[in-house]
Amino acid sequence: MSARGEGAGQPSTSAQGQPAAPAPQKRGRGRPRKQQQEPTGEPSPKRPRGRPKGSKNKSPSKAAQKKAEATGEKRPRGRPRKWVSNKIKFETSLKMNKTISQER
Repeated sequence: MSARGEGAGQPSTSAQGQPAAPAPQKRGRGRPRKQQQEPTGEPSPKRPRGRPKGSKNKSPSKAAQKKAEATGEKRPRGRPRKWVSNKIKFETSLKMNKTISQER
């Protein structure tokens, strides 16, 4: 059983006649809280969320109108469907029919 702090060659601070240093304040567990800052000026008003009020009443720009005309058909949104050609299916079925008819 070793005494690490007791007689390790260094006299304690209370033995020299100096008052003991105040015990450091224990820290809580976890992340320390952010210090509150006092506001320096007028608080700015909070901006509203979402779409601006009059945005739907505006007419589309000229560039957007041209793009809509050039697009033509309306394509569905999201991932495009897997493209399988009917022509390929048709050709393979014709080849199968020819091979079957030649065997007979």
